[in-house]
Amino acid sequence: MIDIQNQSTSTPTKLATPVPLATANKNLKLPNPICKKCQSVVGDNFYFCPNCGKKLKEPPFKFSLSNTVGNTLVSILLPPLGFLPGIKHLLMHDQKAKILGLLYITLTIIATVITIKIMVDYFNNLNKMLNDIYLLG
Repeated sequence: MIDIQNQSTSTPTKLATPVPLATANKNLKLPNPICKKCQSVVGDNFYFCPNCGKKLKEPPFKFSLSNTVGNTLVSILLPPLGFLPGIKHLLMHDQKAKILGLLYITLTIIATVITIKIMVDYFNNLNKMLNDIYLLG
């Protein structure tokens, strides 16, 4: 604290020294949190700092029917690529997202097994047909 003589009276007046915002927030229990990177005050509902862009907390999972249908189709029609949205959803903190991730991975595995079975049968039939042509010719 700094003592300053008040010119109208002889009693000293005390002025507060500036306190860093991080310390003030801890001591005063301000309602709004601060960004750990740039020390800016942010709102409770902010997921990213508006000043520096640092991620403050995990945004909630937003269910989208179009994304779910798209990821399901990718998992079935393009089997290896279905692992990408599956793993992405499994790494999220939301339980619904994890369930969707398991669904995508399960569909991808089933589609991969079916695709392999179809291709093996196709090449076996092709091999048999070529052997028959070779033996007849």
